[in-house]
Amino acid sequence: MAALDLDITSRLRDFTVDVGLCAEREVVALVGPSGAGKTTVLRAVAGLHRPDAGRVRCGDAVWFARGERGDGGAVDLPPERRSVGYVPQHHALFPHLTVTRNVAFSGATEDAVTSLLTRFGIAHLSGERPARLSGGERQRVALARALGRQPQVLLLDEPLAALDAHTRRVVRDELAQELRALAIPTLLVTHDFADATALADRVAVIVEGTLRQLATPGELVEHPADRFVVALTGGSVVRAREGASGLVVDGDGPVDVAVYPWEVDVRPGPGPAGALEGTVRSAALEAGRLRVRVGDWTGEAVSLEGLEPGRPAHGVPRRLHRLGAAPGQ
Repeated sequence: MAALDLDITSRLRDFTVDVGLCAEREVVALVGPSGAGKTTVLRAVAGLHRPDAGRVRCGDAVWFARGERGDGGAVDLPPERRSVGYVPQHHALFPHLTVTRNVAFSGATEDAVTSLLTRFGIAHLSGERPARLSGGERQRVALARALGRQPQVLLLDEPLAALDAHTRRVVRDELAQELRALAIPTLLVTHDFADATALADRVAVIVEGTLRQLATPGELVEHPADRFVVALTGGSVVRAREGASGLVVDGDGPVDVAVYPWEVDVRPGPGPAGALEGTVRSAALEAGRLRVRVGDWTGEAVSLEGLEPGRPAHGVPRRLHRLGAAPGQ
């Protein structure tokens, strides 16, 4: 299977997208705030956006080359000559075409269309038009159309964004299974780290066109590069110092560290030395866990007794993660 290799520079209105990465038989999620340049990267791979410089290559086939990183000559293949399956935001199905004709628009044969509809469990919807489909059904049609081209690379732009919470979880599980079975280079844009964790082998964190960190979801949590990565992965940044037994929470300390809710036990009242302290701001049940926001950090509690908003509380962190530390440090 050919790997996707890209290294592009593209000047936008407010910043320059400068991203380089390689994807093999894996899913790489592009995660970051709105307007960070994630969709620009996808469009550059698909041939719908022309970078100012760089290259896009799939295996030995050069799809785009321009400038000093352009592999020796100018190349810019049109979208139809790039082996790409692209699912844009909101799926972009043709409203006047049936499900069958939407999928057939990919150029797939009649037998291939039938096979795809069966594979995605939408054969019974073959004669329906998009307006009569649910969000999850439209997502399946869009994916079937993208795969109808038998692409070497798959691009997914916010594939779950238009779904309600329940449908999102169901479709996300289905999509994860499908992507594992495909085993082709896949770039997936999302704002949601939970989606990235469920769907991607690696996550590329992009902020204002810059690749902040590229790692597995677990590595992002264990070794976050900066405050943005900590916030993205659900943690908080606190100050610490080097103690005899390692890092110790200390508001006056010189070291920024990340703490995550599932690694902090929240209890009422003042705490011992080395504990996080603050005033309870809020509490909520999330995925069966009682999350308590105390000051600028969040932890988990077994009960809300004594943890009402406005009450003092402390948290005992079981682990601290140094920002910017390389794996193993």
